[in-house]
Amino acid sequence: MPPISKQPESKSLQIAVKSKPTLLLILPGNEGRKPVLEALVEFANIVVVLFVGGRDAEWVKPFVQGCIEVPQGSDNGVFNTSYEIVSNWFVNDESLPDGIMCYDEYGVELSSYLCEKFCLPGTPFGTMRMFRNKLAFRNACSEAGLCSIRYKHIKSEADINDVLQDKDWPFPSVLKPRKGAGSWHVHKIENRSDLLKIYHSLDENLRAGYFPVNIKDAGFLLEEYFEGAEVDIDGWATNGKVTFQLVSDNYPATEPYFLEQGGNYPSQLPLEAVNAFKDLTEKVLKLFSGVHSCFHFEAKMNLETMKLLPIEFNCRVGGAECPLSVEAVTGYYLPVVAARLALALPPPLPKRVAHKVVCSTNFYPDKAGVLTKNCHEVDAKKSKLVSLTLFQNRIGSNVQANNGSVSCLGWASSGGDSFEEASSNLEMVKKHIHVVVQPEDECKTE
Repeated sequence: MPPISKQPESKSLQIAVKSKPTLLLILPGNEGRKPVLEALVEFANIVVVLFVGGRDAEWVKPFVQGCIEVPQGSDNGVFNTSYEIVSNWFVNDESLPDGIMCYDEYGVELSSYLCEKFCLPGTPFGTMRMFRNKLAFRNACSEAGLCSIRYKHIKSEADINDVLQDKDWPFPSVLKPRKGAGSWHVHKIENRSDLLKIYHSLDENLRAGYFPVNIKDAGFLLEEYFEGAEVDIDGWATNGKVTFQLVSDNYPATEPYFLEQGGNYPSQLPLEAVNAFKDLTEKVLKLFSGVHSCFHFEAKMNLETMKLLPIEFNCRVGGAECPLSVEAVTGYYLPVVAARLALALPPPLPKRVAHKVVCSTNFYPDKAGVLTKNCHEVDAKKSKLVSLTLFQNRIGSNVQANNGSVSCLGWASSGGDSFEEASSNLEMVKKHIHVVVQPEDECKTE
């Protein structure tokens, strides 16, 4: 992608009329995020920040006042260079951004850093770094008595051998990157005889992939497998205090790769369990100073013992079907809430609730190969469709199987007045989704 961060010829080309505040958006994502930008431009002038050599973002240009390219990386030197580039793009103090936000996991640290440098509302940089580091998050929760499982940082084969020599190490366990997102390169380890082989495979795939170098070099986290019901808690915090939260169920992920399979909004668990998860959210936030953003918190509960486990805390809006599904049952569109928090504006009043319950699902290939069809014949009205995204731009491309969100080909959610109705409507949607993946050698011969 050619550079698009050059200084504009005039201030008028660079900064929109200040009848609206200027929002700096870090990493706008792919074209599936178009509805988000359409919502944000209603009350803010948008300037986007992209990584040099990152994905093309031509689609954002009709919505934004400008695009700024910065280097990719996560050390303070790279972040400071990015700050200087952004500062130079803006002409003078009158044109500095009024707020900074990010809904992409790989941009939240930069967003937090820039918020501090520009003295704008946001989660402190140190707090954000702890959330992005699964080991640091585990340590903080463990010290507070909120994490009862065993875990270990895996940096090399020597660390694996230490585990293998520990006769008390519990199996099954889970091996995952210490940093990262989207369940990439995650695997359940059933017994110690599989550990070394799976570690080598994951490490090789991680280093061959397109994760940033700092994620590759951070190694893995090996942790005891926790049996229980998993939930997402979506909401927002203002200056370190939870303002709103919604607990939603996750259907059991497909193991051993932990492919997400959708869930229910709101949770259908007993009220006692839902309240326990809300209490856990409050306790976790007290461990980390100054959270000021939307969040997507993942946690588990053993329903027999009521024991809880914080999994990870994402200081951003949830992805995929989450924003539209949360809006359908609460009236809050979280990307707009996040933007208004960043701009020091009050959250919007909730819209009319569309459904009492929403059920969702994700679509994956059953094997690796070339995606030849990814389409639908869904009756949106009949199925009470809330969201439907299919990555048709990947048709003709190779797709991976069993690698978290990398393998995801789309998602859908449907609503209803009850769990039974929403679930039935979702099944109606699934019957009209057509995904075909063919072996690569078959495509070459056609």
